[in-house]
Amino acid sequence: MVLSGKCEATWESKADGEHNHRRKRKFNDALWITAWSRRQTFRWPEWSRSKDSASLRIGERFAASWVDWQDKKYIFPDMNKLKYFCLAGACIVSLVTSWAMAHYGPQSAILFAGIFGVGSTALPSVLSRIKYYLTRIYSRYLSSGPRHGPGEGTIFVSTSPVEDAFEYLEAAYTAIDRDDTYESVTREEFSEGPGLSVIYAGFHNSFVRVSDTGMVVVTGASERSIDVVDTLRGIKDIQFEQTNRSPFVGYTPIRGAARVFLSVFVAIALMSSIVMIGGGAYPNDAYNPAERTVLMGIDAHGDLNPRVSATDTTLTRVAFLVSIVEEESTEIGWAQNKTTEIERHSQQALAVSQEARELLDSAASSDPTTAQREQIKSLRVQLTSAETAVVTAVDEKTRSENVTSTATIDETTRELAEG
Repeated sequence: MVLSGKCEATWESKADGEHNHRRKRKFNDALWITAWSRRQTFRWPEWSRSKDSASLRIGERFAASWVDWQDKKYIFPDMNKLKYFCLAGACIVSLVTSWAMAHYGPQSAILFAGIFGVGSTALPSVLSRIKYYLTRIYSRYLSSGPRHGPGEGTIFVSTSPVEDAFEYLEAAYTAIDRDDTYESVTREEFSEGPGLSVIYAGFHNSFVRVSDTGMVVVTGASERSIDVVDTLRGIKDIQFEQTNRSPFVGYTPIRGAARVFLSVFVAIALMSSIVMIGGGAYPNDAYNPAERTVLMGIDAHGDLNPRVSATDTTLTRVAFLVSIVEEESTEIGWAQNKTTEIERHSQQALAVSQEARELLDSAASSDPTTAQREQIKSLRVQLTSAETAVVTAVDEKTRSENVTSTATIDETTRELAEG
């Protein structure tokens, strides 16, 4: 079989399966381009024996250029994006968990969140292995069933590899095509690479393919597959052995719609694990999950950024706590709130304001700079204003709405008013 030099070079046997897969992909792209130049619908280059067509020569030159560009584009072998996304997610969650355990102290909630996040990234790999073993079990069941004759539903694999897959397949095509035992033979492009489809009795098929390691593989759901193997034995004196395990069946990556759903699930699980770590870092019920995550992010920024001092980090946290108190005053005014909700929001505002004042006192006693002193004064004023807004919102709610003021509400508002 005659091929353009660069296209033929892409099918040289490689020990590295991933590299060989990359080269196959590039060659398939080149075949599509060459086929397009001939306005053909098939993908195997049986037309490449004749070079009299100008469009073919242009297509081959374009295909060779495409392969060169692919060499520059694919610096690394093709990778399963979901696999590497999971690997990156597991590394991030592991780093966040380790940092949180060091910063906030060993806590079971943080450890559990980290295990959950890392474990979720292993789900695609687990499903891939489950699929592999189920496929093997089902294949063995089919091959051992009473409905199968000798060789029916089984797999034949050559005992030695072939050096040139295309050359061997062309020789096999010629040998099978000349044999009257078969109705027809066609060149096909399978997901594993090029191969042959042998047809007999109108609808029975056997398939001849070559694995990444150069092994010739014959499969089919008919006992006539043995006839195909006998024909192939006469080509380059290659022997075959019968097996139940296909070299094309392995830990295949998750593809298609399942990959999309798994990607979404893993992304949600990773984000949930980060939120759960924040919950372990700030177990106070006064904060919602989003607020806990933001507070943890402030702490992480202070630890990882050498230009941010501990006092700056504390003041950033206080500023965020002040905004939480201000938000509580808005939530208290919601129309659907009843007495229970008013109690809960006022108590949360009190707990957050108390923590904010403790942090301000801590920052004031840590020898702050002049700018930091001014920021502390400003934050005290803002905190007092937020507390007053909460007290006012509670008072308006208890007077204008059907809300009963309780001793808890009165005590909470009194403490907020005193600051």
